[in-house]
Amino acid sequence: MRVLMMCVVLVASCRSASPAPVAVAPGPPKLTFLGVGVLPRQDFQGAPVGGLSALAYDAAGNRYLALSDDRSERAPARIYVLNIVLTDNQPTLTVTGVVTLLDDEGKPFAEHALDPEGLALLSPTRALLSSEGIASRNIQPFVKEVSLPSGKVVRTFEPPPAILLHADGGHGVRENYGLEALALCPGGLKALTLTEGVLAQDGPWPSGTPGLPSRAYMYDISKGSVEQEWRYPLEASPPGALVHGITTALCLDAAGEALVLERSWGVMTGFAIQLFHARVRDGIFVKERVLDLGTLGVPLDNLEGMTLGPVLEDGRQLLLIISDDNFRTDQVTQVLAFALTR
Repeated sequence: MRVLMMCVVLVASCRSASPAPVAVAPGPPKLTFLGVGVLPRQDFQGAPVGGLSALAYDAAGNRYLALSDDRSERAPARIYVLNIVLTDNQPTLTVTGVVTLLDDEGKPFAEHALDPEGLALLSPTRALLSSEGIASRNIQPFVKEVSLPSGKVVRTFEPPPAILLHADGGHGVRENYGLEALALCPGGLKALTLTEGVLAQDGPWPSGTPGLPSRAYMYDISKGSVEQEWRYPLEASPPGALVHGITTALCLDAAGEALVLERSWGVMTGFAIQLFHARVRDGIFVKERVLDLGTLGVPLDNLEGMTLGPVLEDGRQLLLIISDDNFRTDQVTQVLAFALTR
């Protein structure tokens, strides 16, 4: 009897000492390609529609905001309001409005005062805007909060020192490789931004060497300052590519989970675009490729903006990726539609 009781006690103690089940993080989202649409070339209120480098969805108004990367050269820096609907899985785009961006003094941004690239919608009346800076003109990169629909800057976030340009040219963002991606994280308290390429002090770029880092920053929106800094190892620049780097991202949680789009282009190679699922481990993003967009069977343009849209009828969520046509007649503004499953 004592032996039996001892076995019972031992079994019970062994069971109670067993480790609790370890929570397994969900894997990368699954994407199903739905279709592609093209925005007809046009002017709207006297300005050319183009250069759409960021896309954000306003669920309250069931509308999309698309940031033009015009450096106030063709018209004042601006955000377009779009209506995007799916018909037989093909997205149809219509321009319905425009917001002129105003500087700290309430005036339209002067020519070459910014290079607008990133947009994150905080609410129907507030948005974050990132400029990647213009290194050749010593124009510093920034993240600012703007009011909608006035477009006026209401707050400037504190820049991380590493991205700031120095007079000697050996520090900070490179020309056209600054704060390109900007995304609001779930919960609305944090925002993730990434540089398109390697900072001047971090190594040569574009480069055929894999693993050179982009810088990623997690902003505390209430404080307007960076609370986390991480490194994102970029893919090697493909042979023949003239430009290569991150163009857009989606923040999946404030701990450093994201979908990140890397884009390359060369005269002979055209566009090569890959979507990665990334998580932070010990201050560095660990990546897994979700999709090579070159396998979709459609011609790709200069894809630079990405957003989650509404939930579809089957319970999956719409994901849209938009292209920047560079205001060129041999390029188009295209939108690729996907159904996302977590």
